[in-house]
Amino acid sequence: MTGAILRPATTSKKCIKKVMPDCRELLALFSPWSRQRWWVKHEIGLADAYDKRVVCVFQQVRIEDFDPDEDGRGPIEDVNIIDLNSLDDYFEELKGRIGQADGK
Repeated sequence: MTGAILRPATTSKKCIKKVMPDCRELLALFSPWSRQRWWVKHEIGLADAYDKRVVCVFQQVRIEDFDPDEDGRGPIEDVNIIDLNSLDDYFEELKGRIGQADGK
């Protein structure tokens, strides 16, 4: 598989901007803690700007938790959202997409 890998908890805008063009898709984890962190939504917005596939994994978070009184759904509107319990299914689908992209 080719493409950049952004290490978990990377918060540098410079680093995120550098690797995003080479990424095939972005997997973003939303937990009660991470959903309030600026860089998670920044990564999603940047991935969207590059027309990358975005998949959000919710761990103890619901779409209703993104209260309009805070900053709302913002960049997670109209992206793929899965529950943490469905992560294995996502990885199986990803394996298929990687194989197709690599011509296997």
